[in-house]
Amino acid sequence: MDLKLKTNITLFLFAAASLALVFFLIRPSFLSAKESGQNLLDLRQRSASIEVKINSLKNFETRYKEEIGPDLEKSKKLFINPEDQASFPVLIENTAEKNGLKIDISSVKIFDNTEESEEIWPSLNYQISLTGSFSGISKFIETCSNLPYLIEIHGFRASKIDKKENDLSKEKDAGMSRVQADLSLKVYMQK
Repeated sequence: MDLKLKTNITLFLFAAASLALVFFLIRPSFLSAKESGQNLLDLRQRSASIEVKINSLKNFETRYKEEIGPDLEKSKKLFINPEDQASFPVLIENTAEKNGLKIDISSVKIFDNTEESEEIWPSLNYQISLTGSFSGISKFIETCSNLPYLIEIHGFRASKIDKKENDLSKEKDAGMSRVQADLSLKVYMQK
């Protein structure tokens, strides 16, 4: 073989090895670098998006503490704590006593928000019978409506007591016309 042919074969092999090196090593490295660069760009965009969400949550937390939090705490106080439900009838009895009324709480029903109940919110229902002056009963209802709980009054019925029963009464307001009132009182509990 002559020298020129050996040189051409060597050059051809060198060129083929160089092309193989470019196609099998360098080109995949560039493609990998391009893909890594795209992934890095995507991560930066996600990071910026997450940072915006974090700032939004921080702003919400600040707004919640300043604006919503106190109102939410006030609304929680509108509901009776289930562990403290025994104190409510005592409160009602004291209210009746302050207004010069005789009270009888005849039944207590507890409704919770289970599937069997039609109630959306758990509540305590009381059937109350009051005896006393009409002004005392109206003050009782007004006082109950101003209690710091969420209360509904249903089925209010009032009737005047017969004069014979009124005269037989030994209470200090026996000379006044006395009224018998029945009502249902519903107070809502915390969930």
